[in-house]
Amino acid sequence: MVTFACIFPFAQLVPYILFAHSFHWKWMDKIIERLRLDLIAVNHYDPDKDPLKQFVQDKIQQHGGFMVEALVEALPQSILQV
Repeated sequence: MVTFACIFPFAQLVPYILFAHSFHWKWMDKIIERLRLDLIAVNHYDPDKDPLKQFVQDKIQQHGGFMVEALVEALPQSILQV
């Protein structure tokens, strides 16, 4: 519970950090590297892979942070409604 309380104020920033990291801007990559965060690298286009599968993987990586934020925000609301 203590960990959740410590992370909660910063949970709203997670989607923006992951979304910005998906563009691989040099300044953002340097910040991620300095913070020693291990984020999954974007899989660049591979002609041997299925294009639809590649597209879905890229979108999951780009928008995964928004899903994490939604889960973190929905959990306390569901507890309050019970």
